[in-house]
Amino acid sequence: IRIYFNIAKVRSKAKNYQEAVNLCSLGINLQQLNDSFLGLENLLYEKAYNLHKLNKTKDAEEYYFYAAAMAKLNKNEITIETISKNIKEYGLMHYKY
Repeated sequence: IRIYFNIAKVRSKAKNYQEAVNLCSLGINLQQLNDSFLGLENLLYEKAYNLHKLNKTKDAEEYYFYAAAMAKLNKNEITIETISKNIKEYGLMHYKY
């Protein structure tokens, strides 16, 4: 699963945001099939970031919410801080469910 995250990051840095979103979605789907939550927040975060870059604000807000929730469950403080910083920096709203 980590390989999907790493390749998505590379594609994102190359400004291939849609390809990065697709790779994250594949990784997320695989983790769901395997009932695995380990590191899921990283894929969700990367997908949110790339959705934002594609100007898909509502979708980005939703995936930042999922990433934050998974990071909280997995006690990943670094990802939680990064998500909070991104939401403020990009002027996004916290997801309302």
